[in-house]
Amino acid sequence: CSLECFKGAGLSDQHRKAAKDIIAEGNKKNSALTANYKLTDVAREAAKKIITDEKNAKLRALMGDKYKAYSDIRKKQKEAAAAKEAAKN
Repeated sequence: CSLECFKGAGLSDQHRKAAKDIIAEGNKKNSALTANYKLTDVAREAAKKIITDEKNAKLRALMGDKYKAYSDIRKKQKEAAAAKEAAKN
């Protein structure tokens, strides 16, 4: 997530740092799952969903009513990135 989504949601610098830490923790856990070749694809996807749900719950608790604005901005960023990628191909 870029600084834009944190600023757009109106987060303080302290909350931005905490949110980045939560996201980094989730990314680290997902990377460990990806590297675990012993898991089946179904088990890996189920574990990733749990990690994502935990990450989002922590972000919701941190951001409170600002989570919706953050989520909306993040969704728009993902859509723009997908459109840009599609335009390349």
